[in-house]
Amino acid sequence: LKLIASDKTWVKILSEDKIIFEGILFEGEEFFWETDQTLEIITEYPTKIETYYDDESIEISKGTIDNYLLKYNFNPAQNI
Repeated sequence: LKLIASDKTWVKILSEDKIIFEGILFEGEEFFWETDQTLEIITEYPTKIETYYDDESIEISKGTIDNYLLKYNFNPAQNI
């Protein structure tokens, strides 16, 4: 999984209810995570994040909105 911030934005990534990453990504900053587990990606502004898995773009804005935060469940098995 690769995230690239197009602008400053807060992101939280969970795997099996454990926090993998929580913090602010700044414009141009990238986050990488190798996994075969389901991840939950939470952010305020999904349009500020480009998301990729195996170099294929993932549209995280299709997640659900809860308390002004977008939550997207990413399952690598469905993207292989």
